[in-house]
Amino acid sequence: MNNNHTETHTPADTLQSDEHLPGVGQGTAGEPSHGGRSILSALEIARELGLNPPTDEQIRIIESPLQARLVIAGAGSGKTATMVDRVVWLVANGFVRADEVLGVTFTRKAAGELRERMRTRLNILRERKLIDLTEQELLEGASEPTVSTYHSYANTLVKDYGLRLGIEQDAQMLGDAQAWQLVAQIVQYWDGELPQGGKGEAASKTYLVKQVLKLAGECAEHLVAPQTVIEFCTAQIAAYESLSTPGPRKAANDTLRQLQTKIILARMVQRYARVKARMQVLDYGDLIALAARIARDVPQAVQLERERYKVVLLDEFQDTSHAQLQLFSDLFGTRAAEGEHPGYGEHPVMAVGDPKQSIYGFRGASDGQLFSFYRYFPTADETPLYLTVAWRNDTAILDAANLIAEPLKTMPGWVRASQPPKVPDLRPRSVITRPDESGEAAMRGSVQLARYATDADEARGIAEKIAAERARFRDNPTGMPTMAVLTRTRSQMEPIRQACEALGVPAQVVGLGGLLERPEVIDMVAMLRVLADPNRSDALVRLLAGARWRLGTADLLALGEWSNELTRVRERGYVSGADAQQQGQEVSGTSDEQLRRAQQSFEEARKFAVEDLSEYGSLIEAIEHLPEANEQGHPIYPPDYSPHRRRLSAEGLARLRAFAAELEYLRQFTTEDLGTLLYEIERVMMLDIELASHEGSDSYTSRVHLDAFHDVAANYAATSPRINAMIYAGADGTAAEEDAPTARRFVLSASGISYLTGFLAWLEEAAEHENGLAPAVEEPRQDAVQILTMHASKGLEWDQVYLPRLSDARAERHRMWQRLEPGVLPWPLRGDKDYLPPALERPEEITALETFSELNLAVEEGEDMVHDYAGAEARRLIYVAMTRARSLLYITTCRWTGAHVKPVKTSTYWNELVQFSQGDAQPPYEGIQHAPWLYPGYLGTGYYVPSAARETDPSIDAVFGREMRDWGYTVPQGAVLLNGTPVPSVAPVADPQDGPARDAAIASTCANVARALSADGADPIENARILRLPPVHRVYRAAHPDADVTAEFAAFDRDTPGGGEGGAPAQSKSKTADAEFVFAREELMKISAHQRPARSGVRPQIVQRLLTPAAWADQNPQQGSVLTALWPFDPLDGPAVWRWESDEALTEGMRAQLRYGAQSDDAHPAELSEQQQGPAVNRPQQVSVPGDRRARVERAALNVARGGIELAPGANAPQADAHTRQEIQDWEQEVELLLALARRAVTPAAPSKPEHLSASELMSLAENPQQARARMVRPVPVQPSAAARAGTFFHEWVENHFGADPMLDLDDELYTDDETDTTLSLDALRKTFLASEWANRTIWRAEYPVETHVAGVSVRGRIDAVFRTVERTEQGQRERWELVDWKTGRKPTAKQMRYKRIQLALYRLAFAKIQCVDPADVRAAFYYVGSDQTVWDSDIAGGLQSEAQLERIITRWDWEP
Repeated sequence: MNNNHTETHTPADTLQSDEHLPGVGQGTAGEPSHGGRSILSALEIARELGLNPPTDEQIRIIESPLQARLVIAGAGSGKTATMVDRVVWLVANGFVRADEVLGVTFTRKAAGELRERMRTRLNILRERKLIDLTEQELLEGASEPTVSTYHSYANTLVKDYGLRLGIEQDAQMLGDAQAWQLVAQIVQYWDGELPQGGKGEAASKTYLVKQVLKLAGECAEHLVAPQTVIEFCTAQIAAYESLSTPGPRKAANDTLRQLQTKIILARMVQRYARVKARMQVLDYGDLIALAARIARDVPQAVQLERERYKVVLLDEFQDTSHAQLQLFSDLFGTRAAEGEHPGYGEHPVMAVGDPKQSIYGFRGASDGQLFSFYRYFPTADETPLYLTVAWRNDTAILDAANLIAEPLKTMPGWVRASQPPKVPDLRPRSVITRPDESGEAAMRGSVQLARYATDADEARGIAEKIAAERARFRDNPTGMPTMAVLTRTRSQMEPIRQACEALGVPAQVVGLGGLLERPEVIDMVAMLRVLADPNRSDALVRLLAGARWRLGTADLLALGEWSNELTRVRERGYVSGADAQQQGQEVSGTSDEQLRRAQQSFEEARKFAVEDLSEYGSLIEAIEHLPEANEQGHPIYPPDYSPHRRRLSAEGLARLRAFAAELEYLRQFTTEDLGTLLYEIERVMMLDIELASHEGSDSYTSRVHLDAFHDVAANYAATSPRINAMIYAGADGTAAEEDAPTARRFVLSASGISYLTGFLAWLEEAAEHENGLAPAVEEPRQDAVQILTMHASKGLEWDQVYLPRLSDARAERHRMWQRLEPGVLPWPLRGDKDYLPPALERPEEITALETFSELNLAVEEGEDMVHDYAGAEARRLIYVAMTRARSLLYITTCRWTGAHVKPVKTSTYWNELVQFSQGDAQPPYEGIQHAPWLYPGYLGTGYYVPSAARETDPSIDAVFGREMRDWGYTVPQGAVLLNGTPVPSVAPVADPQDGPARDAAIASTCANVARALSADGADPIENARILRLPPVHRVYRAAHPDADVTAEFAAFDRDTPGGGEGGAPAQSKSKTADAEFVFAREELMKISAHQRPARSGVRPQIVQRLLTPAAWADQNPQQGSVLTALWPFDPLDGPAVWRWESDEALTEGMRAQLRYGAQSDDAHPAELSEQQQGPAVNRPQQVSVPGDRRARVERAALNVARGGIELAPGANAPQADAHTRQEIQDWEQEVELLLALARRAVTPAAPSKPEHLSASELMSLAENPQQARARMVRPVPVQPSAAARAGTFFHEWVENHFGADPMLDLDDELYTDDETDTTLSLDALRKTFLASEWANRTIWRAEYPVETHVAGVSVRGRIDAVFRTVERTEQGQRERWELVDWKTGRKPTAKQMRYKRIQLALYRLAFAKIQCVDPADVRAAFYYVGSDQTVWDSDIAGGLQSEAQLERIITRWDWEP
């Protein structure tokens, strides 16, 4: 790499003023030195490591003094590499030890990558004797930097110093599910007023729980006490109540209701905090808040952390919340002495971030907060350092991204913080690597813009583009580019996936949000909801109306009426003072007073009921109490059941009873772990069979999304803490004795319905905010195009990126905090309030308004500011998505989506890119709204014309179409443009009164003219003059005021739209219109001469213009016809589908069916006679008929069951040649022999209890007990496999690597790994292992044999590797043990891991017994070399297994004595 350094400097230049580095001086030769040795420069270290030399910008950062420093690093600018090089340079030169460095980032993945890079480079320098090991390192091994996530570091602080704040060390963390459990009980026991909705209805319990958790989390993130929220909202309420009329009160009423709800929620948060304190549990919000308290109030913690970490690196600083910023500021920032707290000087903290990539505003991160770094970490030199060379993106992509980010350089006027420094644009890597024309050309890249008619066309167009790009590499698969489609919403994923599937393009939907859109996952989640919540009738209907049960509309309505009847009976029984009566039983008489008291009691019970009363009549309850059936299967209803109510059919009742039985069966698994429940749901609902039966799929690929959901659940169960606890407290969370009348029981359970409810709530939250909870875990891949959200793409990169639907969302009004959901913390209380829109924050601002009219104006102004704020965040999101691409960025938009009657408006970003594609540095002149042809390059792009915003469709194409239609324009015969482009004319409409024909002709004319103008490229005014385009006469007069063109344009003046009889009004309007152009002569002359200000850079290419009639049509083409199908239908055979000409035709058809009646259950309007349909009904066209797939599947299943082949009716058996006939005969003979053996076989006797088992035999006994016990009765040798041989060779190599002698024993188990990937060579396995975290560890023992007794059976195994570490604690040294089993394959599925954890549990417990250590100090893991993954026992679904659980594997079977 060729670096053109514009300045030269030595390491001493950067360090000479640093007070933190005593001993820095000059060597004997004048070289900079430290501690008696020469200082290595960043260039020298890069040369030793075999890396490209760093740039000048990178050198300034790597060799910067040890002081607080802000680094602004753009997307793809190499910030991670620079941070690693900074640490390596400091350690290599002896300024700090490796273990004195703390790196903090957001995700475990990023932390792992950072740690691994640092470790690898430091080890290389140690091997080359460029780093001297300290005496301590010689004794204990080389030290490593500490790299952690923000939450993990906060957890360490709380564990180490929490006792000083009264937090016990054994305080446990609440996972999302169990936090939900606890808050649900807070809401359940709430004894105060409940919040109400806008119509006075009670808020549901689920809604309240969600809002309480939200407010609790935001209070913690911004270090705000709930009492502060209560006081703030109380003062606001008083101010709003002081306002008077006149003016609408709606805005004030909505705000008052939200403020009152916030007060109630804040009180619930207080109770939540008290209950957590009594239970000694914490949630993730508490973790950051407590860590911040420790940093503020525990001087010893600050002192020790500063001594422990001499250098601190904060990654992704633009995404830090206020609490995280305050935490590190109090620990490592400069602080003056205050009372008993000592003061602290400057500490070397380097924060790295990019304000343009701040996209997590919903969780408390503001882009401007990055620039407040020096306010929290003051230093003498507060100039930021920059990384501005983008190593990822080609020039065209970089230029487009810089264009989109341009408005972000200036803060809005309402921002109260000081204006930050201007962040420079990113520069292409060619300025460093090849700063010449050839280098620029090689890294040019491409940004392509495409506009389509409909969203379906857009999805198909993207898939076709992807297919074409992949086809270019068909003969070179290794060169296949990685590709991704990044969507703004999850709803855009499925159409693109389907379009790719239709073209045979492999596609992978990445992320939880997309996964939850899959039908099979929707069904599984629906069943979970039904099991967890009796009131989720919506989920129940999804299942009943789905492919499995196919309950029809009539039966669903009948079930709903039966549910209402049960509700009525129960209420009647409650009011009478008794339990709900049996159906048909008379209710005894009561007095009016008894009825009044009972009704009052009932209403109170309804008020405080746990379930959501908005759905009091539950369909699930109705299914559990179905009416009995008579001999014919028809339901028997109570005598008083109204004859006017709908009744269930016999088939419907039978299906509902079968469904109820399944529901009852599945409920018994709600107390099991989540994985077991999901596998039972899959088995009972036969989801795997349904998926495998789909056309064109096999049993493996068809269930890929189902397996992915199992993995999501397994990861959730493994990472979410599981606590079992119970306390008694008052409803307000205060202490109360168990037998006190005010005592309430608060329970945390690691299983059961409440845990399941928490998991479902987590799914909803994760899907809603997947754009922030976690980035995608999938790495870019060549074998499939990946589809994911823009938020989930952060931190990833692909060769080609496709961005669909760059159009504005439909009318969405952004709200101020006063009108957002009540769980939102008031913005004036947030730590980043200076960067948020300020409106009506103080009571004085509200009372000064006096009237509601003034308040409404203030609200509108505030929401305008919020609109700007939301727009900036959306712009940053687009910037992040664009900078994911290396060489190709394909951006699309469309005019029509779904069946909406209004077209969508292209976004501001699309406008800017279209303008850049034409080279324009300024937006088009406003006259574009009257003469769109002035900008022919914009035609067909959907460019949004701001001056036409009042129109339904303000796109340039719609404006063009309206002008042409209003003028009744036709193309002159034989028209040819200046550069020779012919313009076809359209035949005139025969009947001027034929509206559709006239519109079609106008649309075709617009398409012909726009296509010719955009292709010709000559002077647009002269071309318009040739075509006589309206209103060229006004434009030409303005551009050429001295020309006499009265005669030429006389017809225009006479035919001006809107003119009346005699033409006088027309002339008046013409003069007014002329005035719109008369002041634009200079602008028009620039347009005519192509001399408008140009923007430099590589322009985007418009590769697809929308120049079809759909660009000008007023009706959505997707509304032209309606498809209907009989429902329910057989999922294997498919539906019968009809196409109707319009909604009106469908409506008339349905009326005809209701009027004349259907002939059978399968009747359809298309099958009615002409007499029945009536003359006014348009007969629909049948476009598909049910197939015969069910018959084929059933026949295949029967063939398997009977052991023979039955041909389909009318089919002939294929004729076989002699060889094939002989082969068939041989197979038949072998089958007969096997069947004979099977008939002679007897059921084996139960085996006797074995004296010893191997670890693999114990696993087999758990996973497949029948097979394992059969082998004990009749042991059969296992033939050595390729997997066993590969495992053996690899284990031998690992032993040699660690310097241990191989300990193979023929009596021991073979090293067979079931997951071995035969495509992996031993060389590949070695390479992966050497790059792993284990290769450089110091091993304690290899091939360590263990044996322990489990239920009287000696179980033996051999641990591949044992690692020992020693930790220093306040009580002294403590040994920790890590047991690792090498696996040469890839990580198996979550279901398989449930059984493999038995091996790890055995190793852990046996080793602890042998070494006489606490099992808590021992942990075990599989390292899967094939996929380079380490899986710890604690991370596997189900958690750590106890000795009792291992014993149960053996004791649950009867053994022969």
